Amino acid sequence: FLKVLELDSKNTFALVNLGVINIDRNNSINKKLSSDYYKIGLIKKLNDNYIQAINYWQKTIDFDSSNYAAHFNLGCVYDKLGKIDLANKSYTKAINIKTNYKKAIYNQALIYLKKSNFSEGWQGYDLRENCLGTLKIYKSINIKKNQIWNGNPFNGTLVVHGEQGIGDEVLFSSILSIPLIRDLMPIKV
Repeated sequence: FLKVLELDSKNTFALVNLGVINIDRNNSINKKLSSDYYKIGLIKKLNDNYIQAINYWQKTIDFDSSNYAAHFNLGCVYDKLGKIDLANKSYTKAINIKTNYKKAIYNQALIYLKKSNFSEGWQGYDLRENCLGTLKIYKSINIKKNQIWNGNPFNGTLVVHGEQGIGDEVLFSSILSIPLIRDLMPIKV
């Protein structure tokens, strides 16, 4: 196309096609830069350099606004820094790009709960099973989701595992030894 333009500098066909080539080349360069900035942001986050991580993920988004992972990680860092409104916006952008992004929905639910928006918060909080590895635990010990105890008597083994910390584990262990529960089913604690 450059040769054609040397002969006819106003040749529309050559100008348009040369522009398309440059756009394609720039897009691939932008994608590469976006990927590099994203990875540097991850390293900065791992080293607790949150402000620098934010800067690199914002550069990532400047080059590729559809990078849902950069929006998600921005949300995580903003949340860690106590900027929950910015975190919420970042999670929303990640979810808008990747609609069923469970980690972003779960993290956003935690923000809703912090802000006492319980109706939206509890809905997304149910995704914790996917995000915290609970389903992997169930699978490793051969428990299907429909086998989770609903409080009714049953014959079989009840598996109790920690979810949110030692406080819950102590509480749940003490409840399991209550006579009412023991009367409902034979439990070995």
